[in-house]
Amino acid sequence: MTTATQEKETTENAATDQPVELSAEQSRVVNYLANKFLNNVQLSEALSVISLNQLLQLVQQQVIKQATRDVQTMQEEQLEKLLEEAQEFEKNLSQQV
Repeated sequence: MTTATQEKETTENAATDQPVELSAEQSRVVNYLANKFLNNVQLSEALSVISLNQLLQLVQQQVIKQATRDVQTMQEEQLEKLLEEAQEFEKNLSQQV
């Protein structure tokens, strides 16, 4: 696959939010670049491009996607333990109100 073809495929996948299969090395580079970009972003720059509400919604969507992926790969014992933690958290939260 040529570089131009790879770039087109990556752009298309990014536009449709489809998972892209990467090698371990490519994944490391993606993580490095993403962190590098994030480290260079100032909050004021981010907010000049997108509203705080939109930013929060995007973060929430990504967090939910990550949590969903994590839950799908959990063993039953892990899931049960976290369910107990969630129930305890909800109980404590309702007591505060």
